[in-house]
Amino acid sequence: MVKSTILLLSLFAFARLGSAEDQPVNFSGHWELDAQESGMQGAVLSEKPAPYVILHKSSEFQIRTSRVLETFNLDGKEKVEPMPASAPPPIKNDLQITKATLQQRSVKVIQEIRMENGQVRNCIEREWSLSDDGKTLTLSSIRCSSSSENSPPRILYFHKTDEKPDGALGQENPSLSSPSNRSLQEPGAIKSNNPSDLYHNAVNDKVNTINGKALVMALDEIERFDRFSIIRVSFTSGASVPRTMFVVRCLYEMAKLRKADYFINLKEWTDGKGNSIYKVGFSSDPSVDPSAYFGNDIDRNMPLRFLSVKDYDQLWDPVEKFRFMRKTAEEGNVGSQLALGSAYAEGKVVAQDYIQAYMWLTLAAINSGDQVEKAPSNARELLASQIARWQKEATDLCDSIAKKMTPWQVEEARKQAREWKPKQTK
Repeated sequence: MVKSTILLLSLFAFARLGSAEDQPVNFSGHWELDAQESGMQGAVLSEKPAPYVILHKSSEFQIRTSRVLETFNLDGKEKVEPMPASAPPPIKNDLQITKATLQQRSVKVIQEIRMENGQVRNCIEREWSLSDDGKTLTLSSIRCSSSSENSPPRILYFHKTDEKPDGALGQENPSLSSPSNRSLQEPGAIKSNNPSDLYHNAVNDKVNTINGKALVMALDEIERFDRFSIIRVSFTSGASVPRTMFVVRCLYEMAKLRKADYFINLKEWTDGKGNSIYKVGFSSDPSVDPSAYFGNDIDRNMPLRFLSVKDYDQLWDPVEKFRFMRKTAEEGNVGSQLALGSAYAEGKVVAQDYIQAYMWLTLAAINSGDQVEKAPSNARELLASQIARWQKEATDLCDSIAKKMTPWQVEEARKQAREWKPKQTK
């Protein structure tokens, strides 16, 4: 059960009777999400957020995950920065305003995007609150905009683990200041420019279109260095989301080929033909300082965030994808049950088994679990609509494969579906 509301969190954070002034508060530590307390159990939690490593010293507050590295000055002053060069045209000329303050046992960060006329386009308020015993971290976040009411707050709970954050902030962190301590080679040496060694991928998908747009594009590695590559993306047509997913999948595959655990976009520009050029880094350590590890030729106005290969395995690695699909199907996720039943029916990822296929498709078609109720309120309508489409597809597939089964096989599959019970998440 979710512990409390924002009001109770505020009371908890501030009702300290001055003790915060007597004892310095420090958020440093390795924090793991408590999915149960955060109301993110089972099918709702499709991808568990990465652990947080927080390094807190004096007036600096740094948050690191496998995807994000953020550092805030806790001086209460507004930090004004231009939007990254990669920002889309509507917000390209806007400014990003960040203000962070330490308030007794909590750190509050407000980030706004302001238009040229000074009007706030949108903002997000985040607050990290530390329990009295220092073992529980609460993160509450609220998105707001000038054109609509504030969205409902999202509250996550983390518990402190025995792992230690690797170093303090800045130059006191060996992993950030001394790459040589990890036996790293100096950046810059060319590994290969042989066309047969360089990565290439292209797509021309005229079937799975969005708004009538076929995805037609290509990605080519044009230079490969020890720690990074220069890639070119040639785009012809397609919607923005499939386009982005294609690029991310290509970078994921490049990282796998390099045996790297993380990848990061360091810089981007366009060539004379309108193609997008990217400098992409690869590492097995997300704590390295990008400029020290990859060289100074990076765009510091961009959000330099490492992406984890492991996070994408469940999407694109066949073994991990099937394992994740099976796990979430057993927990009652309708989409996973449909996908698992389809996999057994096709027999490509796993050996063909019509009984298993029919059973999982039947479960997907009749699943009346609490998947929608557990979803955030602002996502329930969309999720309910998606589940309805999944259930219709599962019903149609059931009817189709039943024609290939014997009466005994159909009855056995139905019996297994009746006896099935969802596994409890740990």
